[in-house]
Parts: sequence; C-alpha cells; structure tokens
Amino acid sequence: MSFSPHPPAVGPVPRALAELGPEEVLLVTLEEGTEVAVRNDLRRVTTYVLIEQGRWFEHEWPLLPRIVQPGDTLFDIGANHGVYALALARRVGPTGRVVAFEPGDDPASLLARAAELAGLSWLDLRRVAVAERDGALSLAGSGEEARLAGDGRGRPVAARRLDTVWRELGKPDVALLKIDVEGAEERVFAGARNLLAETSPVVMFEISGDPERAVLLSRLLAGFGFAPYRYLPAFDLLLPAVPERCREFQLNLLALKPDRAATLAARGLLCPTAEPEAGEPATDPAETATLLRDRETQPARERLARARATLRWLESALAEEDTPALYPERAVAYRLCVALGEMRRAVHHLGLARRRLRREAPRGAPPLAMSPWLDGIAPGAEGTAWMEMDVFDRLLCGHNWSSRFLPGEILGLLEELRCNPFFPEHLERRRQLRRTIRGLQPAPTPGPATVRLRVPMSAA
Repeated sequence: MSFSPHPPAVGPVPRALAELGPEEVLLVTLEEGTEVAVRNDLRRVTTYVLIEQGRWFEHEWPLLPRIVQPGDTLFDIGANHGVYALALARRVGPTGRVVAFEPGDDPASLLARAAELAGLSWLDLRRVAVAERDGALSLAGSGEEARLAGDGRGRPVAARRLDTVWRELGKPDVALLKIDVEGAEERVFAGARNLLAETSPVVMFEISGDPERAVLLSRLLAGFGFAPYRYLPAFDLLLPAVPERCREFQLNLLALKPDRAATLAARGLLCPTAEPEAGEPATDPAETATLLRDRETQPARERLARARATLRWLESALAEEDTPALYPERAVAYRLCVALGEMRRAVHHLGLARRRLRREAPRGAPPLAMSPWLDGIAPGAEGTAWMEMDVFDRLLCGHNWSSRFLPGEILGLLEELRCNPFFPEHLERRRQLRRTIRGLQPAPTPGPATVRLRVPMSAA
C-alpha cells in the first residue's frame, strides 16, 4: 500500500443531504446491514455517531445479536432510535419478539418508521417509560436525551412495570434485558422483581465508568442471583467483572445467572474465571500480532492467557530499558492493554510515546502499530510523520466514544494533521463533521455509513 504525501481529496457534498432541513429524516444503513432512521441534524448524538462510524460506539453492540438466538424474546428498555432493537429483531426473526420501550416522542417515531420500512412486524414498540409502578410519570428534556424526572417537572408520560408487561405477554422466557435509561436503572429493577426472579436473561446495564454505580446496580442484581461480567471485544469473551474496579472507559456491564453463564461458556463466549490459567508469553512481536489479529489460531481463553503473560513480560522489559528505539515494543504493549481492557495502562504507554514524537522514529514496518489500520504500513523516510499519526489517531479515536464529545478546538488539530501523508479517511470524516457543525461546509460526505434518503420522510 502506498500513500500520497498530499491530503486526501474531499468528495462532492451530497446535494440532498445539504439541502434538506434538520427535521428531515435520513435512513442510515450501518456496516452490518441494519437501517436506522435519524434526523438530518448533526447536533443529535445518534445522527453524528452513525454517520461518523457506520456503527454504534458501544463495545457490546456487535455482541448482543450473537448472544441471542432465533425465536428469543428480548426487552430493550430505553430503545432510543433502535440501534439495538432493530439489529436484534433481525436476529430473532419472525418467530421471536423484541419489545422496545421508548417514551421519547421523536426517537420512538423514528424507530417505528425504521421498523416499518424493514418489515419487522415482530418488533413491539411500547411508547412508555419503564419504572417501579404503573401510571404516569414525568419526562424531562427532549429527544434522545430525555430522562425520567423525580420532581414532577417535565411532560407527563405513561409508565409501566416490566413485571406488568411480562405478565401480559404470558410470562415468556426472556433471553435479554438491555437497559439504557439515563440513571433510572434502580426504578426499572424495582418494577421487574418477578421477571428477574423467575427468568434468566442476560442483563446489560449502563454504568458510565462510575464504580459506585457499578457496585450499587451489581448488588441489586446479586439479590436475584446475577453476577457481573464485562466484555473484551478483542477476544470476544465475557469475563467476571469487579465492579469496584470499573473505570471511566467501562460504559456497560452485563449480569448473568449461573445457568445462562454456563450456556454462553459452552458456546465459547464466556470465560468463567477473571484470571484464566497462566500462559506462555509471545516473545516475538510478529507472534503477538498473530495473537491479537487471528482468532482462528487458538481458543479465545488460551489467547487471553497468553496476552496477559505477554504484557507482563513486555512491561517488565520496558521498565529495564526504555529508549525511543523501542517504540514498536511500546506500541505492542499499548495494543495488549487495550485488548485486555486495561485502559489506564494503555494511556500510560500512549503518553510515553507522545513525548518522543520528535525523536528517533521507526523506519521499518512494525508488526503492530498503536492504530490497527497502520499495521504493516512501512514508515519509510517519513518515520516521524508515521509515529505522529499513530499517536494522534489513538488520542482522537481510541480514547473517546466519538469526536462528537470532543471540544470544538479539536478541528484545529484535525486541520493540521490533514497535511500528514498518512492521514486516514476516518479522520477526514471526523474533520468534515466538525466543519459542518461549525458551518464551514454544508454537509459531510457519507463515509462508510451509506446514507439513503427516503423522500418525503419529514417529521409528523
């Protein structure tokens, strides 16, 4: 693969996207085929993220459709635009059922439109809040950021207990509860005591990197026999979690009863111990690269054990001798930390690498860069530019959920980096999104998410 020393060309701005107003609706086709309806308004988180990444940013997004089976019954509480509900409905098929709860008028309307267009008649949308009692509650805020209000302020919405809905459906065996309710999880659990006691679903709940929240919610679920787990995407494994150790990079936890954990372990999706058996370190960088890239080389639990042993060995070696020439080893340590969910240690390695940007840089192609897309791309005579892009790509993409949450000044850095010969398409997309929000261009090019316009699809 060769790189031009010139910035990438910007494709033509789609006229339809630029000319439509913010209330018009786009149908975004994600990388795995799900179509989600969103407003043509980049100030909305879902619109921004899906056009930016072509997928949802949560680590668990590709996992949940693999946990469930055709014919399963699922509850999506706080479905928003339906990123999960739509994908899960495609997975369970017409013999299954996805009950999606969304009290926000606009997200619910968009979810209903997308489900109708996809022909997902078994997606059962309930435009109600889920709480500890049936009746009426107040919803504060608007759109995708609305949340239950505890002081009576806000607009009134209908509320249902999960136990009530579950009983009305005939008490089915629920395979999954996905809960994203902006801090109202305790109220959901309080209204689901019978369901939690009598069924054995996988429960995914948001903690937003707050260890106190993780401990509280895990203890509530422990009363029903659930234990907490976290997901490692690099190994496609669920591992037992220690809620007290959750940090800012842990957005969600999952909880399972022993029978469900045993089922997922038998399918190779769960490791029953937080610390699997010891493994031999991969002392050759190319071997480590294979360990992280190739899931077919050996079972996930063995790869996990070897990755941990490799990181211990490598960090010990770097502590004894750490020079700019060891940047490739530092990059391998960083990638292992990310793969193992040790994000604070990953930030440590990234910070050490950043301080060496203007010093000795690699000339050959390391087996692993910090940024996976740079793997195997030789720096050539542009070693410093290669290292700069490697580090800043991780700062911009590897340690935040989306550029939507970065400060406005980030556009200046993206404009500066655009002159780098290794500037990638995904950063160009982020640059265009930031320019569009600032009014510097009418619309971004669609990028990997195929934006299809169904006209007219304006708001009701």
